[in-house]
Amino acid sequence: MVMKTLMDPYVQEKSKEFKEVLRKDQDQSDPFKMESLINVSSVESSERRSLLHQLNTYELMALGIRRGVFDEAFYKRWYHNQFMSDYEGCLSFIRGLQEKKSTIFCECSHLYQQWVRDGHPEAGAGRFRMAWWAITKQTAKIDDAREQAKAR
Repeated sequence: MVMKTLMDPYVQEKSKEFKEVLRKDQDQSDPFKMESLINVSSVESSERRSLLHQLNTYELMALGIRRGVFDEAFYKRWYHNQFMSDYEGCLSFIRGLQEKKSTIFCECSHLYQQWVRDGHPEAGAGRFRMAWWAITKQTAKIDDAREQAKAR
């Protein structure tokens, strides 16, 4: 039995292009830098289009979660690590765009901040255990659990 992917060929190709731009930006031997795509002169760039396509998808996801249209617990389990890594990989691009227009990708930024604070749902110690540690003043365990929850 052949396992079919959940993404159609178009989405697979767009995802591949996006990841390639991230790799290119992180490659020290490549002169390309993501920040160069902030300028108006790069509007027609395929790299810029790839970044915007993926970030717009995340913006829709984040807006749907914030408005209660999408189930946050479901998306957090499905997309947490990918979203967090991709957002961090694009941070210089996002911040550069936000300097020009503060509302661009504001939903992504909000979701990122929320998920940084809360961590991955499977990585945490659980709220009852955390509450017990707080009551019994075991602050080192609380700090360790918070750091572990942030790890990806």
